[in-house]
Amino acid sequence: MLSLLAGVSVKAQENELVTVQDDATKSFLVFNIKSGEYKFIRCGDQNVLYGIGKVTIDGCNVYLEDVSSNKRVVASVNICDQEGKAAVEVFEAAPATNSLKSPAAASTPMKEYLKDSSMKDNTPDCVK
Repeated sequence: MLSLLAGVSVKAQENELVTVQDDATKSFLVFNIKSGEYKFIRCGDQNVLYGIGKVTIDGCNVYLEDVSSNKRVVASVNICDQEGKAAVEVFEAAPATNSLKSPAAASTPMKEYLKDSSMKDNTPDCVK
């Protein structure tokens, strides 16, 4: 689901995928700004979580939100400043659905917070 507010940033339209990669752990959340599909990978143990959230674009700011009874995934990205942050919480183990053309994986309870001070150097990989 996509919601547009104010003017849509030209930079946000150029690339459909947005990646928020934690500066310290290299864990990352990648999501499609048009479909809301996302994939989170925790690099420490390769735990993977998939889902579909609501994307809202307000100028340079892009927001992702997926909240349910067993998980909370939220992200806030400033495309112009190339900075982002995200919170990924899974309250109970649940099988993940297959999305972003990747195999499905089961999720385990977790609480992860990502801070990305420069999205320019992001790679959707756990390489440190």
